[in-house]
Amino acid sequence: MHIKDMLTQMGFKVANTGGGCQGLELVLPNGLSILVTDGEAGISEDINANPTIVFENRETDTHVVVEGKVV
Repeated sequence: MHIKDMLTQMGFKVANTGGGCQGLELVLPNGLSILVTDGEAGISEDINANPTIVFENRETDTHVVVEGKVV
């Protein structure tokens, strides 16, 4: 199963992040959100090889970026 399919099943939605970039985002009720892209700020098939995950606190406008590589 592709990461895109798994994230969609978990409730992630397509989010436009500006400048034509997109990601899959899950907004949590406590002001936090999780955004996953393909490493190039998109949701192409490369999301399965080089996912980038952003954890954001919308209340404090702080975030943590995790860049991964599927091995």
